[in-house]
Amino acid sequence: RLHCATCHGGDGRGDTLAVRAFASRPADHTDARAMNAFHDGDLAARVRHGAFQMPAFPQIRGDDLVSLVAFVRSQSRPDVRSVELQVLADGEVRDF
Repeated sequence: RLHCATCHGGDGRGDTLAVRAFASRPADHTDARAMNAFHDGDLAARVRHGAFQMPAFPQIRGDDLVSLVAFVRSQSRPDVRSVELQVLADGEVRDF
């Protein structure tokens, strides 16, 4: 979350000083309509491989990736109870 908040902000809205000079801003994670355009696998791929101006974080895997995607989902859908674990877990989520 430390790396994410620099651009996405602590509230997930993507309106921080760090991104105001970018041609495009990060998606507002609190906007359910915008976030519903992404599957959980899409979000995981963006974290792991980067996209547009977002850097890649390939070291985030397994249960950490599942937790991060669930956190991002919860910013627009507070009632979220699960994410597409099979796509995200890379076979590493133990004792889930």
